[in-house]
Amino acid sequence: MSICKTQLTEPCKKELLRIISYVSDKELITLLKTEPTFSAGGFRSQKPALLRKRLEQLVFGGPELSRQIRTVLSAHSRSASLFTHLSTETLTSTSSAWATILGDHVFLIAALLDPRQPVRQQAEKWMERTPHFLQTEPDKAITELSETFEDIREILSINPLLQKRVGTSRKRSSTSALKHSRPRTADSKGWMTKTTVPTPS
Repeated sequence: MSICKTQLTEPCKKELLRIISYVSDKELITLLKTEPTFSAGGFRSQKPALLRKRLEQLVFGGPELSRQIRTVLSAHSRSASLFTHLSTETLTSTSSAWATILGDHVFLIAALLDPRQPVRQQAEKWMERTPHFLQTEPDKAITELSETFEDIREILSINPLLQKRVGTSRKRSSTSALKHSRPRTADSKGWMTKTTVPTPS
């Protein structure tokens, strides 16, 4: 079963590999020591490359992902950076807009890694559909999200003090990101991915 009952598309597999590539060596060691499914079958190697391969095996062909593994993966996905701040109802009602902006594969994997079971169950339903989401133009998707979060957008745009704080925070974050960034390129959906993406074994 791994992450999903439905067979993953190639873009979804690549998105998962992108996420796995950002799991730190420390996180991998912690999984080896604390996650039973990770060390099942006598797996004991502490070499990061082998640990990462082990994680790939569990994600693509193992039993249903444990809460701990899902949490580690989710931390490197859009689930942690964006979706956990939205209610299940809002995420569902704006799904087509998010999928248009982020790409179906990014949205689906983030939803499958969400800590909330209702979101994961809905993601399974989306995975079974062809196409996964209603097709919409990017400008319409942006308009929909802008209208949905109009109150938040207005608050951020009219509060000078808040704008100043956000600007300072962004400057600090950008500086830190530059120090720790890895080489990336933008895909057709504008999602920043690593230049080289491995393929699942």
